[in-house]
Amino acid sequence: MSDTKHFFVSYNKADIRWAEWIAQKLEDNGYGVQIQAWDSRPGMNFIAWMQQASVDCDRTLAVLSPDYFTGKFSEMEWTAALYDGKLLTVRVADFQVPGLLGPIGYIDLVGTAEEETLDRLLKGIQAGRAKPDKPLPFPGHFAKASSLRFPGTLPAVWNVARRNPLFTGREELLDTLKTTLSSGHSAALTALAGLGGVGKSQLALEYAHRYQADYELVWWFAAEESTSVFSGFSALARELDLPEHDASEQIVVVQAVLRYLHQRRGWLLIFDNAEDPEAIAPFLPQGAGHLLLTSRNPNWTGIAKKLEVTTWPREEAVDYLLKTAGLDDRAGAGRLAHTLGDLPLALAQAAAYIAASPGMRSYYDYVALFNTQRAALWAAEEKPHGYDQTVGTTWTMAMKRVEDEAPAGTLLLRLCAFFAPENIPIGLLERLAGHASDLQADLLQNPIAWNSGLAALAKYSLVTRSDDGISVHRLVQTVTRDRMGKEEEARWREHALALLIDAWPGDDYRQWGDCEALLPHAQACAERVETGDAESEHFAKLAALMGYFLDARGLYGSAEPLYQRALLARERVLGLEHPSTLTSVNNLAS
Repeated sequence: MSDTKHFFVSYNKADIRWAEWIAQKLEDNGYGVQIQAWDSRPGMNFIAWMQQASVDCDRTLAVLSPDYFTGKFSEMEWTAALYDGKLLTVRVADFQVPGLLGPIGYIDLVGTAEEETLDRLLKGIQAGRAKPDKPLPFPGHFAKASSLRFPGTLPAVWNVARRNPLFTGREELLDTLKTTLSSGHSAALTALAGLGGVGKSQLALEYAHRYQADYELVWWFAAEESTSVFSGFSALARELDLPEHDASEQIVVVQAVLRYLHQRRGWLLIFDNAEDPEAIAPFLPQGAGHLLLTSRNPNWTGIAKKLEVTTWPREEAVDYLLKTAGLDDRAGAGRLAHTLGDLPLALAQAAAYIAASPGMRSYYDYVALFNTQRAALWAAEEKPHGYDQTVGTTWTMAMKRVEDEAPAGTLLLRLCAFFAPENIPIGLLERLAGHASDLQADLLQNPIAWNSGLAALAKYSLVTRSDDGISVHRLVQTVTRDRMGKEEEARWREHALALLIDAWPGDDYRQWGDCEALLPHAQACAERVETGDAESEHFAKLAALMGYFLDARGLYGSAEPLYQRALLARERVLGLEHPSTLTSVNNLAS
Protein backbone atom coordinates (compact mmCIF):
# COMPACT_ATOMS: atom_id res chain seq x y z
CA MET A 1 0.00 0.00 0.00
CA SER A 2 1.18 3.50 -0.74
CA ASP A 3 2.18 5.71 2.22
CA THR A 4 0.11 8.50 0.68
CA LYS A 5 -3.38 8.70 2.12
CA HIS A 6 -5.57 8.99 -0.94
CA PHE A 7 -9.05 8.08 0.32
CA PHE A 8 -11.00 8.40 3.55
CA VAL A 9 -13.91 5.92 3.26
CA SER A 10 -17.12 7.27 4.79
CA TYR A 11 -19.91 4.70 5.33
CA ASN A 12 -22.73 3.46 7.55
CA LYS A 13 -22.16 0.23 9.48
CA ALA A 14 -25.01 -1.37 7.54
CA ASP A 15 -22.75 -1.15 4.45
CA ILE A 16 -19.53 -2.28 6.11
CA ARG A 17 -19.00 -5.13 3.66
CA TRP A 18 -19.21 -2.74 0.69
CA ALA A 19 -16.86 -0.31 2.44
CA GLU A 20 -14.29 -3.02 3.19
CA TRP A 21 -14.50 -4.48 -0.31
CA ILE A 22 -13.93 -1.03 -1.82
CA ALA A 23 -11.04 -0.31 0.59
CA GLN A 24 -9.38 -3.63 -0.18
CA LYS A 25 -9.62 -3.12 -3.93
CA LEU A 26 -8.21 0.39 -3.65
CA GLU A 27 -5.26 -0.74 -1.53
CA ASP A 28 -4.59 -3.68 -3.83
CA ASN A 29 -4.32 -1.18 -6.66
CA GLY A 30 -1.80 1.03 -4.89
CA TYR A 31 -3.99 3.60 -3.19
CA GLY A 32 -3.69 4.63 0.45
CA VAL A 33 -6.92 4.21 2.39
CA GLN A 34 -8.21 5.21 5.82
CA ILE A 35 -11.29 3.29 6.98
CA GLN A 36 -12.80 3.11 10.46
CA ALA A 37 -13.15 -0.69 10.48
CA TRP A 38 -9.39 -1.12 10.05
CA ASP A 39 -7.74 2.05 11.30
CA SER A 40 -9.78 3.29 14.28
CA ARG A 41 -8.70 0.95 17.07
CA PRO A 42 -9.92 0.45 20.65
CA GLY A 43 -8.68 3.18 22.94
CA MET A 44 -8.57 5.80 20.21
CA ASN A 45 -10.69 8.95 20.28
CA PHE A 46 -12.95 8.16 17.33
CA ILE A 47 -14.01 11.77 16.72
CA ALA A 48 -10.40 12.95 16.68
CA TRP A 49 -9.38 10.07 14.41
CA MET A 50 -12.21 10.83 11.98
CA GLN A 51 -11.26 14.50 11.87
CA GLN A 52 -7.58 13.76 11.25
CA ALA A 53 -8.28 11.07 8.65
CA SER A 54 -10.63 13.30 6.66
CA VAL A 55 -8.04 16.11 6.71
CA ASP A 56 -5.03 13.93 5.84
CA CYS A 57 -6.66 12.13 2.89
CA ASP A 58 -6.86 13.65 -0.58
CA ARG A 59 -10.48 12.60 -1.10
CA THR A 60 -13.45 11.43 0.97
CA LEU A 61 -15.18 8.46 -0.66
CA ALA A 62 -18.80 8.26 0.59
CA VAL A 63 -20.52 4.87 0.24
CA LEU A 64 -24.14 5.83 -0.49
CA SER A 65 -27.20 3.80 0.49
CA PRO A 66 -30.44 4.75 2.29
CA ASP A 67 -28.72 3.78 5.56
CA TYR A 68 -25.91 6.26 4.93
CA PHE A 69 -28.26 9.18 5.49
CA THR A 70 -29.36 7.88 8.90
CA GLY A 71 -25.83 7.64 10.34
CA LYS A 72 -24.83 9.78 13.29
CA PHE A 73 -21.60 11.06 11.69
CA SER A 74 -22.26 10.60 7.97
CA GLU A 75 -23.60 14.11 7.39
CA MET A 76 -20.60 15.71 9.12
CA GLU A 77 -18.22 13.66 6.97
CA TRP A 78 -19.75 14.35 3.56
CA THR A 79 -20.62 18.01 4.17
CA ALA A 80 -17.05 18.79 5.28
CA ALA A 81 -15.67 17.02 2.21
CA LEU A 82 -18.15 18.76 -0.11
CA TYR A 83 -17.16 22.14 1.31
CA ASP A 84 -13.46 21.37 0.74
CA GLY A 85 -14.08 20.05 -2.77
CA LYS A 86 -12.81 16.59 -1.75
CA LEU A 87 -16.04 14.55 -1.98
CA LEU A 88 -16.41 11.51 -4.24
CA THR A 89 -19.53 9.33 -3.96
CA VAL A 90 -20.18 5.67 -4.70
CA ARG A 91 -23.75 4.33 -4.91
CA VAL A 92 -24.13 0.73 -3.66
CA ALA A 93 -27.94 0.47 -3.39
CA ASP A 94 -30.70 1.12 -5.92
CA PHE A 95 -32.27 4.34 -4.60
CA GLN A 96 -32.68 8.02 -5.43
CA VAL A 97 -29.84 9.96 -3.80
CA PRO A 98 -31.54 12.74 -1.79
CA GLY A 99 -30.79 16.37 -1.03
CA LEU A 100 -27.63 18.19 -2.05
CA LEU A 101 -25.92 14.96 -3.10
CA GLY A 102 -28.63 14.20 -5.66
CA PRO A 103 -27.24 16.36 -8.48
CA ILE A 104 -23.65 15.25 -7.87
CA GLY A 105 -22.44 12.50 -10.17
CA TYR A 106 -21.64 9.24 -8.43
CA ILE A 107 -19.82 6.03 -9.28
CA ASP A 108 -22.64 3.52 -9.68
CA LEU A 109 -21.82 0.02 -8.40
CA VAL A 110 -25.39 -1.28 -8.43
CA GLY A 111 -26.48 -4.33 -10.43
CA THR A 112 -23.18 -5.42 -12.02
CA ALA A 113 -20.93 -8.43 -11.59
CA GLU A 114 -17.73 -8.15 -9.58
CA GLU A 115 -15.32 -7.66 -12.47
CA GLU A 116 -17.34 -4.88 -14.07
CA THR A 117 -17.97 -3.26 -10.69
CA LEU A 118 -14.24 -3.12 -9.97
CA ASP A 119 -13.66 -1.62 -13.38
CA ARG A 120 -16.26 1.07 -12.70
CA LEU A 121 -14.70 1.86 -9.33
CA LEU A 122 -11.16 2.25 -10.63
CA LYS A 123 -12.18 4.25 -13.67
CA GLY A 124 -14.44 6.41 -11.55
CA ILE A 125 -11.76 7.49 -9.11
CA GLN A 126 -9.28 8.27 -11.88
CA ALA A 127 -10.35 8.65 -15.47
CA GLY A 128 -8.41 6.42 -17.80
CA ARG A 129 -7.23 4.13 -15.08
CA ALA A 130 -6.49 0.71 -16.54
CA LYS A 131 -8.03 -2.36 -15.06
CA PRO A 132 -5.45 -4.33 -13.06
CA ASP A 133 -3.80 -7.23 -14.87
CA LYS A 134 -4.30 -9.56 -11.92
CA PRO A 135 -7.44 -8.65 -9.97
CA LEU A 136 -8.35 -10.68 -6.92
CA PRO A 137 -10.08 -13.85 -8.12
CA PHE A 138 -13.68 -14.34 -7.15
CA PRO A 139 -13.59 -16.59 -4.03
CA GLY A 140 -14.28 -20.23 -4.79
CA HIS A 141 -16.98 -22.39 -3.30
CA PHE A 142 -16.71 -22.36 0.50
CA ALA A 143 -13.72 -20.06 0.56
CA LYS A 144 -12.27 -18.93 3.87
CA ALA A 145 -14.58 -16.67 5.78
CA SER A 146 -11.83 -14.02 5.92
CA SER A 147 -11.96 -13.54 2.13
CA LEU A 148 -13.80 -10.43 1.09
CA ARG A 149 -16.22 -11.64 -1.53
CA PHE A 150 -17.86 -9.09 -3.79
CA PRO A 151 -20.81 -7.73 -1.75
CA GLY A 152 -23.14 -7.56 -4.75
CA THR A 153 -23.55 -11.34 -5.03
CA LEU A 154 -25.51 -13.66 -2.78
CA PRO A 155 -23.89 -16.77 -1.33
CA ALA A 156 -23.96 -19.78 -3.62
CA VAL A 157 -26.52 -21.46 -1.35
CA TRP A 158 -29.09 -19.11 0.19
CA ASN A 159 -32.72 -19.30 1.32
CA VAL A 160 -33.02 -16.21 3.55
CA ALA A 161 -36.02 -13.88 3.28
CA ARG A 162 -35.68 -10.39 1.87
CA ARG A 163 -34.00 -7.76 4.01
CA ASN A 164 -36.32 -5.58 6.07
CA PRO A 165 -35.82 -2.01 4.79
CA LEU A 166 -37.28 -0.64 8.03
CA PHE A 167 -34.71 -2.29 10.30
CA THR A 168 -33.49 0.29 12.82
CA GLY A 169 -30.63 0.49 15.33
CA ARG A 170 -29.13 -2.53 17.12
CA GLU A 171 -25.62 -1.60 15.97
CA GLU A 172 -23.92 -2.55 19.23
CA LEU A 173 -25.71 -5.90 19.33
CA LEU A 174 -24.84 -6.62 15.69
CA ASP A 175 -21.19 -5.85 16.43
CA THR A 176 -21.26 -8.18 19.46
CA LEU A 177 -22.90 -10.90 17.39
CA LYS A 178 -20.26 -10.55 14.67
CA THR A 179 -17.45 -10.73 17.24
CA THR A 180 -18.98 -13.80 18.89
CA LEU A 181 -19.45 -15.70 15.67
CA SER A 182 -15.93 -14.80 14.52
CA SER A 183 -14.31 -15.79 17.80
CA GLY A 184 -12.21 -18.56 16.23
CA HIS A 185 -14.08 -21.55 17.63
CA SER A 186 -14.69 -24.41 15.21
CA ALA A 187 -18.41 -23.74 15.53
CA ALA A 188 -19.42 -20.57 17.33
CA LEU A 189 -22.99 -20.86 18.53
CA THR A 190 -25.00 -17.88 19.69
CA ALA A 191 -28.54 -17.79 21.04
CA LEU A 192 -30.54 -14.61 20.71
CA ALA A 193 -32.95 -15.11 23.59
CA GLY A 194 -35.65 -12.66 24.54
CA LEU A 195 -39.29 -11.74 24.84
CA GLY A 196 -41.58 -12.51 21.91
CA GLY A 197 -41.84 -9.46 19.64
CA VAL A 198 -38.52 -7.99 20.73
CA GLY A 199 -36.98 -8.45 17.27
CA LYS A 200 -34.75 -11.55 17.55
CA SER A 201 -35.62 -12.88 14.09
CA GLN A 202 -35.27 -9.41 12.56
CA LEU A 203 -31.80 -9.12 14.08
CA ALA A 204 -30.79 -12.51 12.68
CA LEU A 205 -32.17 -11.53 9.26
CA GLU A 206 -30.23 -8.26 9.27
CA TYR A 207 -27.04 -10.07 10.28
CA ALA A 208 -27.43 -12.57 7.42
CA HIS A 209 -27.85 -9.81 4.85
CA ARG A 210 -25.22 -7.47 6.26
CA TYR A 211 -22.52 -10.17 6.36
CA GLN A 212 -23.62 -12.31 3.43
CA ALA A 213 -20.26 -11.71 1.76
CA ASP A 214 -18.58 -13.69 4.54
CA TYR A 215 -20.35 -16.91 3.60
CA GLU A 216 -20.89 -19.26 0.68
CA LEU A 217 -23.84 -21.04 2.31
CA VAL A 218 -26.53 -19.42 4.46
CA TRP A 219 -29.57 -21.51 5.36
CA TRP A 220 -32.55 -20.50 7.49
CA PHE A 221 -34.48 -23.14 9.47
CA ALA A 222 -37.90 -22.65 11.03
CA ALA A 223 -37.00 -24.47 14.24
CA GLU A 224 -40.08 -24.26 16.45
CA GLU A 225 -41.12 -27.81 15.48
CA SER A 226 -38.87 -30.78 14.64
CA THR A 227 -40.89 -31.48 11.47
CA SER A 228 -39.99 -28.07 10.04
CA VAL A 229 -36.31 -28.63 10.92
CA PHE A 230 -36.34 -31.93 9.03
CA SER A 231 -37.98 -30.16 6.08
CA GLY A 232 -35.23 -27.56 6.13
CA PHE A 233 -32.52 -30.22 6.00
CA SER A 234 -34.28 -31.98 3.12
CA ALA A 235 -34.46 -28.73 1.15
CA LEU A 236 -30.77 -28.02 1.85
CA ALA A 237 -29.79 -31.56 0.77
CA ARG A 238 -31.63 -31.04 -2.53
CA GLU A 239 -29.99 -27.65 -3.02
CA LEU A 240 -26.57 -29.25 -2.47
CA ASP A 241 -27.56 -32.20 -4.70
CA LEU A 242 -26.40 -34.71 -2.12
CA PRO A 243 -26.92 -38.38 -3.07
CA GLU A 244 -29.00 -38.92 0.07
CA HIS A 245 -31.40 -36.03 -0.62
CA ASP A 246 -34.30 -38.35 -1.50
CA ALA A 247 -33.67 -40.97 1.24
CA SER A 248 -36.87 -42.19 2.84
CA GLU A 249 -35.49 -41.89 6.38
CA GLN A 250 -35.17 -38.25 7.42
CA ILE A 251 -32.28 -38.90 9.81
CA VAL A 252 -30.22 -40.16 6.88
CA VAL A 253 -30.73 -36.85 5.08
CA VAL A 254 -29.79 -34.87 8.20
CA GLN A 255 -26.62 -36.87 8.77
CA ALA A 256 -25.58 -36.44 5.14
CA VAL A 257 -25.89 -32.65 5.41
CA LEU A 258 -24.00 -32.60 8.72
CA ARG A 259 -21.14 -34.62 7.20
CA TYR A 260 -21.03 -32.28 4.23
CA LEU A 261 -20.83 -29.17 6.42
CA HIS A 262 -18.20 -30.72 8.67
CA GLN A 263 -15.87 -30.89 5.66
CA ARG A 264 -16.52 -27.31 4.51
CA ARG A 265 -16.04 -23.78 5.76
CA GLY A 266 -17.84 -20.51 5.08
CA TRP A 267 -21.35 -21.54 6.15
CA LEU A 268 -23.96 -20.02 8.42
CA LEU A 269 -27.00 -21.92 9.71
CA ILE A 270 -29.80 -19.97 11.40
CA PHE A 271 -32.31 -21.85 13.56
CA ASP A 272 -35.21 -19.48 14.18
CA ASN A 273 -37.49 -19.94 17.22
CA ALA A 274 -35.57 -22.89 18.67
CA GLU A 275 -37.17 -23.55 22.06
CA ASP A 276 -35.69 -26.80 23.43
CA PRO A 277 -31.87 -27.09 23.59
CA GLU A 278 -31.98 -30.89 23.87
CA ALA A 279 -34.30 -31.21 20.89
CA ILE A 280 -32.21 -28.99 18.62
CA ALA A 281 -28.77 -30.35 19.62
CA PRO A 282 -28.77 -33.34 17.18
CA PHE A 283 -29.23 -30.92 14.27
CA LEU A 284 -26.20 -28.74 15.05
CA PRO A 285 -23.14 -29.44 12.87
CA GLN A 286 -19.50 -29.26 13.87
CA GLY A 287 -16.87 -27.60 11.76
CA ALA A 288 -15.54 -24.25 10.58
CA GLY A 289 -18.87 -22.53 10.24
CA HIS A 290 -21.24 -20.37 12.22
CA LEU A 291 -24.48 -21.28 13.99
CA LEU A 292 -27.06 -18.75 15.10
CA LEU A 293 -30.22 -19.47 17.08
CA THR A 294 -33.12 -17.28 18.07
CA SER A 295 -35.15 -18.39 21.08
CA ARG A 296 -37.36 -17.20 23.88
CA ASN A 297 -35.71 -19.76 26.11
CA PRO A 298 -32.70 -18.22 27.91
CA ASN A 299 -31.28 -21.59 29.04
CA TRP A 300 -28.56 -22.45 26.51
CA THR A 301 -25.67 -23.09 28.91
CA GLY A 302 -23.23 -25.57 27.45
CA ILE A 303 -24.66 -25.21 23.94
CA ALA A 304 -24.59 -21.53 23.08
CA LYS A 305 -23.34 -18.20 24.25
CA LYS A 306 -26.49 -16.25 24.98
CA LEU A 307 -26.93 -12.68 23.74
CA GLU A 308 -29.96 -11.10 25.35
CA VAL A 309 -32.14 -9.07 22.99
CA THR A 310 -34.01 -6.41 24.93
CA THR A 311 -36.50 -3.79 23.83
CA TRP A 312 -35.27 -0.81 21.83
CA PRO A 313 -33.53 2.03 23.62
CA ARG A 314 -36.00 4.91 23.66
CA GLU A 315 -34.05 6.93 21.09
CA GLU A 316 -34.07 4.05 18.60
CA ALA A 317 -37.77 3.45 19.20
CA VAL A 318 -38.51 7.11 18.46
CA ASP A 319 -36.27 7.07 15.37
CA TYR A 320 -38.17 4.05 14.07
CA LEU A 321 -41.56 5.73 14.51
CA LEU A 322 -40.41 8.92 12.82
CA LYS A 323 -39.06 6.89 9.90
CA THR A 324 -42.09 4.67 9.38
CA ALA A 325 -45.28 6.29 10.69
CA GLY A 326 -45.12 9.47 8.61
CA LEU A 327 -45.60 11.89 11.55
CA ASP A 328 -42.81 14.30 12.48
CA ASP A 329 -43.36 14.76 16.22
CA ARG A 330 -40.53 13.51 18.41
CA ALA A 331 -42.31 14.21 21.69
CA GLY A 332 -45.44 12.38 20.54
CA ALA A 333 -43.37 9.46 19.27
CA GLY A 334 -41.67 9.30 22.67
CA ARG A 335 -45.05 9.15 24.40
CA LEU A 336 -46.20 6.31 22.14
CA ALA A 337 -42.91 4.45 22.64
CA HIS A 338 -43.38 4.71 26.40
CA THR A 339 -46.96 3.45 26.19
CA LEU A 340 -45.87 0.41 24.18
CA GLY A 341 -42.81 -0.29 26.31
CA ASP A 342 -40.39 0.26 23.39
CA LEU A 343 -41.30 -3.21 22.05
CA PRO A 344 -40.32 -3.46 18.34
CA LEU A 345 -43.34 -5.58 17.32
CA ALA A 346 -45.81 -3.24 19.02
CA LEU A 347 -44.14 -0.18 17.52
CA ALA A 348 -44.08 -1.72 14.03
CA GLN A 349 -47.77 -2.57 14.37
CA ALA A 350 -48.64 0.92 15.57
CA ALA A 351 -46.57 2.64 12.86
CA ALA A 352 -48.23 0.57 10.11
CA TYR A 353 -51.68 1.42 11.48
CA ILE A 354 -50.90 5.14 11.75
CA ALA A 355 -49.41 5.28 8.25
CA ALA A 356 -52.49 3.58 6.77
CA SER A 357 -55.07 5.63 8.71
CA PRO A 358 -55.76 9.17 7.42
CA GLY A 359 -57.64 9.92 10.65
CA MET A 360 -54.48 9.44 12.73
CA ARG A 361 -53.20 13.00 12.94
CA SER A 362 -50.84 12.48 15.85
CA TYR A 363 -49.17 9.78 17.93
CA TYR A 364 -51.41 10.85 20.81
CA ASP A 365 -54.46 9.74 18.78
CA TYR A 366 -53.06 6.21 18.76
CA VAL A 367 -52.25 6.35 22.48
CA ALA A 368 -55.86 7.35 23.18
CA LEU A 369 -57.19 4.44 21.10
CA PHE A 370 -54.79 2.04 22.80
CA ASN A 371 -55.89 3.12 26.27
CA THR A 372 -59.64 3.10 25.58
CA GLN A 373 -60.30 0.65 22.71
CA ARG A 374 -57.32 -1.68 22.76
CA ALA A 375 -59.20 -4.90 21.99
CA ALA A 376 -60.88 -3.39 18.92
CA LEU A 377 -57.64 -1.72 17.83
CA TRP A 378 -55.64 -4.94 18.00
CA ALA A 379 -58.40 -6.82 16.19
CA ALA A 380 -58.26 -4.29 13.34
CA GLU A 381 -54.47 -4.31 13.00
CA GLU A 382 -52.55 -6.78 10.87
CA LYS A 383 -49.13 -8.29 11.52
CA PRO A 384 -46.49 -5.78 10.40
CA HIS A 385 -43.85 -6.38 7.76
CA GLY A 386 -41.24 -8.88 8.91
CA TYR A 387 -43.26 -10.36 11.78
CA ASP A 388 -45.29 -13.56 11.91
CA GLN A 389 -47.77 -12.40 14.54
CA THR A 390 -49.41 -9.36 16.11
CA VAL A 391 -49.01 -8.17 19.68
CA GLY A 392 -52.41 -9.65 20.55
CA THR A 393 -51.28 -13.14 19.56
CA THR A 394 -47.52 -13.24 20.00
CA TRP A 395 -47.61 -14.40 23.64
CA THR A 396 -50.76 -16.52 23.47
CA MET A 397 -48.88 -19.72 22.64
CA ALA A 398 -46.26 -19.12 25.34
CA MET A 399 -48.94 -18.45 27.96
CA LYS A 400 -50.79 -21.60 26.93
CA ARG A 401 -47.63 -23.68 27.27
CA VAL A 402 -46.94 -22.29 30.74
CA GLU A 403 -50.50 -23.14 31.73
CA ASP A 404 -50.04 -26.72 30.49
CA GLU A 405 -46.52 -27.27 31.85
CA ALA A 406 -46.66 -25.43 35.19
CA PRO A 407 -50.06 -24.01 36.28
CA ALA A 408 -48.37 -22.22 39.18
CA GLY A 409 -46.62 -20.03 36.60
CA THR A 410 -49.99 -18.82 35.33
CA LEU A 411 -50.97 -17.77 38.85
CA LEU A 412 -47.71 -15.86 39.30
CA LEU A 413 -48.08 -14.10 35.93
CA ARG A 414 -51.64 -13.01 36.74
CA LEU A 415 -50.49 -11.58 40.04
CA CYS A 416 -47.55 -9.79 38.41
CA ALA A 417 -49.95 -8.13 35.96
CA PHE A 418 -51.04 -5.74 38.74
CA PHE A 419 -47.62 -4.61 39.95
CA ALA A 420 -45.02 -2.32 38.39
CA PRO A 421 -43.18 -4.13 35.57
CA GLU A 422 -39.66 -3.88 37.02
CA ASN A 423 -38.15 -5.60 40.10
CA ILE A 424 -41.17 -7.31 41.64
CA PRO A 425 -39.83 -8.75 44.93
CA ILE A 426 -39.89 -12.55 45.14
CA GLY A 427 -40.88 -12.20 48.80
CA LEU A 428 -44.03 -10.35 47.74
CA LEU A 429 -45.03 -13.13 45.34
CA GLU A 430 -44.35 -15.82 47.93
CA ARG A 431 -47.10 -14.36 50.11
CA LEU A 432 -49.68 -15.60 47.61
CA ALA A 433 -49.22 -19.18 48.79
CA GLY A 434 -52.13 -20.05 51.07
CA HIS A 435 -53.57 -16.54 50.71
CA ALA A 436 -56.05 -17.04 47.86
CA SER A 437 -57.69 -20.45 48.03
CA ASP A 438 -60.31 -19.40 45.49
CA LEU A 439 -57.50 -18.98 42.95
CA GLN A 440 -55.89 -22.39 43.54
CA ALA A 441 -52.91 -20.69 45.16
CA ASP A 442 -52.36 -23.86 47.17
CA LEU A 443 -50.30 -24.88 44.13
CA LEU A 444 -47.70 -22.41 45.31
CA GLN A 445 -47.41 -24.04 48.74
CA ASN A 446 -45.44 -26.81 47.04
CA PRO A 447 -41.84 -25.59 46.52
CA ILE A 448 -41.47 -27.79 43.45
CA ALA A 449 -44.62 -26.33 41.87
CA TRP A 450 -43.43 -22.80 42.76
CA ASN A 451 -40.00 -23.31 41.19
CA SER A 452 -41.50 -25.00 38.13
CA GLY A 453 -43.90 -22.12 37.62
CA LEU A 454 -41.18 -19.50 37.80
CA ALA A 455 -38.88 -21.58 35.57
CA ALA A 456 -41.63 -21.95 32.94
CA LEU A 457 -42.22 -18.19 32.85
CA ALA A 458 -38.48 -17.60 32.39
CA LYS A 459 -38.21 -20.38 29.78
CA TYR A 460 -40.66 -18.57 27.51
CA SER A 461 -39.23 -15.14 28.37
CA LEU A 462 -42.50 -13.95 29.86
CA VAL A 463 -40.48 -12.78 32.88
CA THR A 464 -36.81 -12.13 33.55
CA ARG A 465 -35.31 -13.22 36.87
CA SER A 466 -32.80 -11.39 39.05
CA ASP A 467 -31.40 -12.44 42.42
CA ASP A 468 -34.37 -11.27 44.46
CA GLY A 469 -37.03 -10.23 41.98
CA ILE A 470 -38.55 -10.61 38.54
CA SER A 471 -39.53 -8.19 35.78
CA VAL A 472 -42.36 -8.37 33.25
CA HIS A 473 -42.81 -6.28 30.11
CA ARG A 474 -45.71 -3.87 30.48
CA LEU A 475 -47.44 -5.26 27.37
CA VAL A 476 -47.21 -8.81 28.72
CA GLN A 477 -48.99 -7.45 31.78
CA THR A 478 -51.58 -5.80 29.54
CA VAL A 479 -52.25 -8.96 27.54
CA THR A 480 -52.47 -11.00 30.76
CA ARG A 481 -55.11 -8.66 32.18
CA ASP A 482 -56.98 -8.54 28.88
CA ARG A 483 -57.28 -12.34 28.89
CA MET A 484 -59.13 -12.21 32.21
CA GLY A 485 -62.83 -11.58 32.55
CA LYS A 486 -63.89 -8.56 34.62
CA GLU A 487 -64.75 -10.63 37.67
CA GLU A 488 -61.48 -12.55 37.51
CA GLU A 489 -59.52 -9.34 37.07
CA ALA A 490 -61.26 -7.84 40.11
CA ARG A 491 -60.38 -10.88 42.25
CA TRP A 492 -56.72 -10.77 41.26
CA ARG A 493 -56.56 -7.03 41.86
CA GLU A 494 -57.93 -7.52 45.38
CA HIS A 495 -55.39 -10.23 46.11
CA ALA A 496 -52.57 -7.99 44.85
CA LEU A 497 -53.78 -5.18 47.13
CA ALA A 498 -54.00 -7.57 50.09
CA LEU A 499 -50.47 -8.90 49.52
CA LEU A 500 -49.07 -5.37 49.41
CA ILE A 501 -50.80 -4.54 52.70
CA ASP A 502 -49.41 -7.72 54.28
CA ALA A 503 -45.91 -6.91 53.03
CA TRP A 504 -45.96 -3.20 53.95
CA PRO A 505 -43.55 -2.50 56.84
CA GLY A 506 -44.57 -0.57 59.95
CA ASP A 507 -44.09 3.16 60.46
CA ASP A 508 -40.55 2.79 61.82
CA TYR A 509 -38.29 5.04 59.74
CA ARG A 510 -35.66 2.26 59.76
CA GLN A 511 -37.98 0.29 57.48
CA TRP A 512 -38.41 3.05 54.94
CA GLY A 513 -36.06 1.29 52.53
CA ASP A 514 -38.54 -1.60 52.33
CA CYS A 515 -41.34 0.91 51.75
CA GLU A 516 -39.35 2.44 48.88
CA ALA A 517 -39.04 -0.98 47.23
CA LEU A 518 -42.79 -1.67 47.50
CA LEU A 519 -43.99 1.85 46.62
CA PRO A 520 -43.89 1.55 42.77
CA HIS A 521 -45.83 -1.72 42.95
CA ALA A 522 -48.40 -0.24 45.32
CA GLN A 523 -48.80 2.79 43.05
CA ALA A 524 -49.19 0.58 39.96
CA CYS A 525 -51.78 -1.59 41.69
CA ALA A 526 -53.67 1.48 42.91
CA GLU A 527 -53.77 2.84 39.37
CA ARG A 528 -55.63 -0.32 38.31
CA VAL A 529 -58.44 0.62 40.75
CA GLU A 530 -61.08 2.91 39.28
CA THR A 531 -62.59 5.58 41.50
CA GLY A 532 -66.08 4.53 42.54
CA ASP A 533 -67.61 1.11 42.88
CA ALA A 534 -64.32 -0.75 42.22
CA GLU A 535 -62.73 0.78 45.32
CA SER A 536 -62.53 -1.43 48.40
CA GLU A 537 -61.29 -1.42 51.97
CA HIS A 538 -58.11 -3.11 50.72
CA PHE A 539 -57.54 -0.21 48.36
CA ALA A 540 -58.37 2.36 51.03
CA LYS A 541 -55.91 0.82 53.50
CA LEU A 542 -53.09 0.63 50.94
CA ALA A 543 -53.73 4.21 49.81
CA ALA A 544 -53.59 5.32 53.45
CA LEU A 545 -50.32 3.44 54.03
CA MET A 546 -48.71 4.99 50.94
CA GLY A 547 -50.03 8.42 51.94
CA TYR A 548 -48.60 8.12 55.45
CA PHE A 549 -45.17 7.07 54.11
CA LEU A 550 -45.04 9.96 51.63
CA ASP A 551 -46.34 12.37 54.29
CA ALA A 552 -43.59 11.28 56.71
CA ARG A 553 -40.99 11.85 54.00
CA GLY A 554 -42.25 15.38 53.44
CA LEU A 555 -43.80 14.64 50.04
CA TYR A 556 -47.09 16.33 50.90
CA GLY A 557 -48.21 16.95 47.33
CA SER A 558 -48.03 13.22 46.59
CA ALA A 559 -49.56 12.18 49.92
CA GLU A 560 -52.68 14.37 49.77
CA PRO A 561 -54.45 12.73 46.75
CA LEU A 562 -53.85 9.28 48.30
CA TYR A 563 -55.42 10.43 51.59
CA GLN A 564 -58.36 11.84 49.59
CA ARG A 565 -58.96 8.58 47.71
CA ALA A 566 -58.64 6.55 50.91
CA LEU A 567 -61.25 8.75 52.58
CA LEU A 568 -63.68 8.54 49.65
CA ALA A 569 -63.33 4.75 49.47
CA ARG A 570 -63.92 4.31 53.21
CA GLU A 571 -66.93 6.59 53.14
CA ARG A 572 -68.45 4.46 50.40
CA VAL A 573 -67.50 1.07 51.84
CA LEU A 574 -67.50 1.59 55.63
CA GLY A 575 -69.69 4.63 56.17
CA LEU A 576 -69.07 8.08 57.58
CA GLU A 577 -68.78 7.07 61.25
CA HIS A 578 -66.47 4.07 60.96
CA PRO A 579 -63.19 4.47 62.94
CA SER A 580 -61.12 3.84 59.80
CA THR A 581 -63.06 6.58 57.97
CA LEU A 582 -62.42 8.98 60.81
CA THR A 583 -58.73 8.07 60.74
CA SER A 584 -58.66 9.05 57.07
CA VAL A 585 -60.37 12.35 57.92
CA ASN A 586 -57.65 13.01 60.50
CA ASN A 587 -54.85 12.11 58.06
CA LEU A 588 -56.22 14.42 55.40
CA ALA A 589 -56.78 17.23 57.89
CA SER A 590 -53.17 16.92 59.06
